[in-house]
Amino acid sequence: MPSLIEYVKEVFKKLDENHFKILRIIERNLSRYEVVPREVILSESGLGQRAEKLLQKLHEYRLIWAPMGLERGFCINYNGLD
Repeated sequence: MPSLIEYVKEVFKKLDENHFKILRIIERNLSRYEVVPREVILSESGLGQRAEKLLQKLHEYRLIWAPMGLERGFCINYNGLD
């Protein structure tokens, strides 16, 4: 099993600027929300359906977490802050 650092390095190689845009939106809104609503992320990103796929990938990579379900909203996992 790879170390946390190795895992994060491998995952970050797979991300493009839009993945980071979504992560920044979530991080910026955590001061207002405990769990950033999906609608806020989609609205601020301006990426339409692409944002949905980006959220799914970030969740799959364990960079974001949906503590109340994927349809409600997201937080950034520790890995996503690196």
